[in-house]
Amino acid sequence: MEADGGDIGIRLAARKSAIGATRRTGSPAYRGRSNYIPEDPNWVQPWWRQQAAPPSTPSECVWSVCVLAAILLADDDEVFRAVICRCLRAAGHTVEEAADGKEALKFLAAKTPDIIITDILMPNTDGIELTSAVKRGHPGVRVLAISGRRQLGSVDLLHLASMLGADATLSKPFAPEQLLEMVAALEGARTDPA
Repeated sequence: MEADGGDIGIRLAARKSAIGATRRTGSPAYRGRSNYIPEDPNWVQPWWRQQAAPPSTPSECVWSVCVLAAILLADDDEVFRAVICRCLRAAGHTVEEAADGKEALKFLAAKTPDIIITDILMPNTDGIELTSAVKRGHPGVRVLAISGRRQLGSVDLLHLASMLGADATLSKPFAPEQLLEMVAALEGARTDPA
């Protein structure tokens, strides 16, 4: 049993050393991120903070529902954005991030994504306003509205988003498979002229 524990410790130390070396060399994957490397040799970076290279071909996608899409994710929760971006990028999608609806609208002025995934409750410009603006200015862009708070008083937020033009809704929390299936369906609907 000692040998197994020692081997794991050696592998973790080697991994930590490799991560640290990559960060110190200024790799683009880590540019702008924290250079904090704990002194504890058993420390492993949490899975939602680890960087994964996107697959080079669709056949390398982990999920069978992989349809490559350009996605704009608007959510004020930084950790949630990081987790969702990691999931979507691992499936081969291109993902841009916005911390609120105002940032998303600025992004839309420069580029048009295939799909926008937006939280409903955000500061500055919320997901309802964003959905309305997208459907007025970019009717071909599909909108997936998500929210962890379904009701606000007597108003069903996800139903309201649907009424204002959201193509699909998803209530938080959800499984990665649910999100990827929804994105694949939206991308298929966007490219299918029917």
